[in-house]
Amino acid sequence: LLMLFITFFRLCSVCLFIFLLFFAFSHLPLPYSFSFFFFFLMIRRPPRSTLSSSSAASDVYKRQVMWRHLRRKYLLPSKSAHTLALHAAEHHQGLRRIPANSSLRLYRHPQFANSSEVEMLIEYADQSPELARSVCRGAECHVSHTHRTSSSVVIASNGRCYPEVPPVVAGVLERISELLDSPLEEMAQDTVLVRYRAGERYQFHYDTDRETPTRFGTFLLYLSSHQDGETIFPLIPGRNTQNTSLPPGVDVLNKRKQPMEPYCETDQYLKIRPVAGDLVLFFMTDDQRRINEAAWHGACPVKMGTKYLSQHWIGFGP
Repeated sequence: LLMLFITFFRLCSVCLFIFLLFFAFSHLPLPYSFSFFFFFLMIRRPPRSTLSSSSAASDVYKRQVMWRHLRRKYLLPSKSAHTLALHAAEHHQGLRRIPANSSLRLYRHPQFANSSEVEMLIEYADQSPELARSVCRGAECHVSHTHRTSSSVVIASNGRCYPEVPPVVAGVLERISELLDSPLEEMAQDTVLVRYRAGERYQFHYDTDRETPTRFGTFLLYLSSHQDGETIFPLIPGRNTQNTSLPPGVDVLNKRKQPMEPYCETDQYLKIRPVAGDLVLFFMTDDQRRINEAAWHGACPVKMGTKYLSQHWIGFGP
């Protein structure tokens, strides 16, 4: 409804401009008419927003911040962080939902980060003395110590960067905040850099506790491109060009979990291939903190090379 109103307002503005232009050329002397015409030519659409206060487009950014505040206060009052973030994702021009018929709210934003940002984050991950074996807190971790074999380092918490991290991290977090149309301080949790060497993996899991979820969204920013090492969702059908017949990756009723390796060798279920700079977002719960079973996912192993990504978790807030 809001977008229809904005479109209607723009159409009315165009019609008013045409009417005034016609009136000027019909009733005013020719020099005044041309002055009127060139005056409107000087009114142009401002450049895209930027965070730089010295830029000519800084006023555009200020208006966007004001619009976000007014929208949260008056258009979507008393809404939760989950509802606001989902509404923003659905209406963001850069996000594309994949697949369109899935029950899981899953989106992809191509080239969310540029090549220089990607290179700086990879360099920091390799040189960080804090890089260590990734923490595995789920119940599956007590069954096997190989459930999660990657390495990671925390670079931000609650939307605030640690002092020693590259400045590009703040820029990435700011763009995520704009994408969600909400301040990250209200709902962000940890931001980590993750490294998967050849053969390393993360078996099927949820990114939050299934019974008492504290998170509702996950951002995956891929920092390297690979033909394998996909993010796999074994409850969402894929193309299945190989005509395999693997059962769903988890029996929800009996809580019976399947090993991930056979699923990584087929496209029967949805797999997202890593592309450097691409961002993936999915919502793992609804507004009532009920887990979406389709958010069950894993990280297939890379066979060659090293896979890097940045992971951001979004929580329900206080």
